[in-house]
Amino acid sequence: MSDAHCSRLIAQAFSPIPLGSIRPAGWLLNQLSIQADGLSGHLDEFWPDVAQSGWIGGEAEGWERGPYWLDGLVPLAYLLVAGNHIRFLFRGGQRLPRNA
Repeated sequence: MSDAHCSRLIAQAFSPIPLGSIRPAGWLLNQLSIQADGLSGHLDEFWPDVAQSGWIGGEAEGWERGPYWLDGLVPLAYLLVAGNHIRFLFRGGQRLPRNA
């Protein structure tokens, strides 16, 4: 990039903040709790393809259902500091497989 182009760049309007420095509260915390207590937090209890996903050490499909579910469950569990869901992520004291 030439100096002429660089001189036209403007400073960022916002600065990044550390991950976890903002916690949900109020309405958002309530909505996340509803989600965790509902389908997102219990999908593995009634859908075998998710419960036995290869992404969590099972023998079922490993390409879509499990990873998409985990993509929602992991941040949800940590946002809520939901021990029951976090414990699920570390079954038997072992972390999920590296590719999860």
